[in-house]
Order: sequence, then structure tokens, then C-alpha cells
Amino acid sequence: LFYSTISWSRLWTNNCGNPGVLFNDVTTDSFGNVYTVFNNGIIKYDSSGNILSTQYLSGLNSPIAYSVNIDSLGNIYCSGYSYNSLTQENDGFLVKYSSNGTYQWTRQQITSASEGSYGVATDNLGNVYTAGWTYGSTGGIYSGSGVDGWIASYDAMGNLRWTTQLNTGGINQFTGIAIDNNNSLYLTTQNSLAKYLSNGSLQWNQMLGFSSINGNQIALDNSGYIYITGDTKAS
Repeated sequence: LFYSTISWSRLWTNNCGNPGVLFNDVTTDSFGNVYTVFNNGIIKYDSSGNILSTQYLSGLNSPIAYSVNIDSLGNIYCSGYSYNSLTQENDGFLVKYSSNGTYQWTRQQITSASEGSYGVATDNLGNVYTAGWTYGSTGGIYSGSGVDGWIASYDAMGNLRWTTQLNTGGINQFTGIAIDNNNSLYLTTQNSLAKYLSNGSLQWNQMLGFSSINGNQIALDNSGYIYITGDTKAS
């Protein structure tokens, strides 16, 4: 077993009127700063655990931030979902801040049905990808049953490059996303691992070899190996 000494820990006290605070994701930048997302915002810490900045997600109705990613220039991307009072459904969102925390832009996935984002990642060309779940059509054809996975890609200015959906029936929501050095995308669903090229073309969708599995997060190493976490009821 591997044991490690805790360098520091931080407790974020809720003072913004929400019923509770839940940290959903964490990442770091090249300077050792730490970024974490909670219900409706992003907190940036230095490597010693001192708070450097806090951004609250404005312009969105009851947002829930699920994922955060930092690109090679230090720009901050946050994705999740918010409530649409017109459709009375959830919409997926992607928000960009500059490295100093200045707001840049917001993009949303809006259909007449419900959708949201569980993951965000950037490639080495400055493009950003967000992925999650939908009960409608976000650029692909809805399967008509269950939950589809969807991906949207934007350039650094927030211009939409493409969207696509995974619709094999059943539960296909994307729960995690990672990008390799060739800018290929790897995404986990409830029970599979999918690979897409940077232009949105599906290469393969490999079922995970367990019963009653829930894929969650995904990571790649420099040798090209893929690591997935989740849970299963298999014995």
C-alpha cells in the first residue's frame, strides 16, 4: 500500500444562500495552482492552499458546475448544466475565463429536452471539448429512448466546430473525457469506452467487460494507456 502525507486541506463555507456546497472536480495548472468547481463557481488556490480567486457563474439560472480544465495558456474552462425556465429543462453550458479570472464567454447546448455536461477537456491546438448527456438532439439524431451521450467542440474564441451524439439505445451519457497527444478523444459512458477523432468522427465504442458497470472518470498516460474508474456490481 502507498501512504502519503496530507500537505493541506481546505473547507469551503457556504455563504451564498445555497443549501450546500459540493466540490465536483479538481485540476492544476503548470504553475502548481489548484482549481476546483462547486455548485455555482470556481475557486483557485496556490500550491500552499491560499485562495487566489473565486468566480461565481453569472448569467445562468441555478447552475451546477461539474468539470474544470486548464489549457496550455492558463485559460479556465468550466462545464455543467443550468435550468431553462422556458423549457423547464436543464441545458448544458461551457464557460471560459482567462488565466487572470476575467470572464470571456458562455456557450450553451439548448434543446426542448434536458441535457447537461459532465466533462470538459482541451487539446494542444487550443480547441475545447465538452461532453455529457441529452434526451434530445444536440447536433446528432436522438435515439428515441434512454439517454444519449453528446460532445460539442469549440475553438478558443467560442465558435462551434461540431457536435455529435452517441445513441446506441439505453444509457450512453458521457461521464468523463480525456485527449491524447494526437488530439483524439476518449470518453467513458455508463458501460463503454468510446474514441473520437478531433473532427468528431467516431472510431470505436468498446463495451467494458463487467456487468452492471458505471464508468466515471478517465485518464491517459504518456505511453497511451487508458485508465478508467467507476463502480460495478459484478462479483
